[in-house]
Amino acid sequence: NLKPLSAFIAQYQNKNYGKTLALKEKLKQVGESITVKQFMVKSILYCVCTFIFTIGFFLSMHQLDRERLLTDSSSFATMNSFATEKQQEELDQAVLNLTNKYKKEDITRKMIEQELIKENIITNKRLMTLTIDEVFSRVKQYQQEYFKWYELLLSILFATIAYFIPYYALSLQKKAKRLYMEEEVSQFQTVIIMLMHIENITAFTMLEWMETFAVVFKPSIQKCMNEYNADDIKALETLKESESFEPFRNIVDNLLKCDKIGTERAFDEIEVERGNFQETRKLENDIYIEEKSQLGYFLAYLPLNLTVWLYLIIPFVMES
Repeated sequence: NLKPLSAFIAQYQNKNYGKTLALKEKLKQVGESITVKQFMVKSILYCVCTFIFTIGFFLSMHQLDRERLLTDSSSFATMNSFATEKQQEELDQAVLNLTNKYKKEDITRKMIEQELIKENIITNKRLMTLTIDEVFSRVKQYQQEYFKWYELLLSILFATIAYFIPYYALSLQKKAKRLYMEEEVSQFQTVIIMLMHIENITAFTMLEWMETFAVVFKPSIQKCMNEYNADDIKALETLKESESFEPFRNIVDNLLKCDKIGTERAFDEIEVERGNFQETRKLENDIYIEEKSQLGYFLAYLPLNLTVWLYLIIPFVMES
């Protein structure tokens, strides 16, 4: 209901009317109760939230690294393990103090050395050199811990991917829903084959049996049955228009012919259609299994291939 957002979406829908209609049809096919406008708001929210989260993640990582450089002396302690415990404490404190002092300045090693000599903390030349290197390295690292341009690009990239996640999910839902529709139409065909040879069977009786076994098409069939007594032809035509799945629409076409030419003649080709349908499903299942098996082989050999390339071939070539 926010006016700027609502106006933006309305303008986008007007400019892309064909895509809007296609999205509306897809939402209807998968049984989504939200409108196209709400779906687009959902995608925008995914995009904005991902962008904010990614920006926050990079900023927090830089902040944590800065705090570590100003408070953690463990890495320097391992470098000076030969120093006494008291010397180690003094060195740690000197490193942290000098890092904090010069964290925003353009320093040189000479400046750090002069500060250490002035404080008269370190007398050992070896420790002096290590301390100067450690402070200089920490200050430079601290000054490099800021939000970089490529992190902004990564945030935009992740946000763009997040924007299309609902669309990808909708496509997967549509594919899964199509499989359910095919299974349900196959059940309808089986029921019709059993009923079509019964004398005086009516289209309404077939609808009742179909509604009993229906899941995906159940709401549309129930609506048709509620309107059937008022106008049976109009109710069946409305049922046909409400569903875009072609095999189901063919069944409704045959139901429309029942009163004119009889049930048995109206469905005389349904056994052939069912046989063709089953053969098509069998081929699709074989292709699906083959694709999954190829993916399985790829995933099974992925660790071996990564080991060979990352630990053997690439290092060998780079070394050569």
